[in-house]
Amino acid sequence: MTEIRDFRIAVPQTDLADLADRARWVEQSPGDGWRRGVPGIRRLAERHNDIAHWPDARPGGHFVALEVPELFAGEVRAFFGKL
Repeated sequence: MTEIRDFRIAVPQTDLADLADRARWVEQSPGDGWRRGVPGIRRLAERHNDIAHWPDARPGGHFVALEVPELFAGEVRAFFGKL
């Protein structure tokens, strides 16, 4: 079969509305800049999760455990200290 046919899927409007509500982003605060990462990501994460530890942005790159091991170890201790 080589012909292209339309494919449709029925998703209830209530499910779409729920998804849109859960994925809504918070606007960036004036003067806030990007110092807290992507604006609204923490609020979005907290909406449906129990966040035990949310560290502020720190120096280090993608491999922070290798680049700044003391900082990483401190963050791990802080996380487990709250549990």
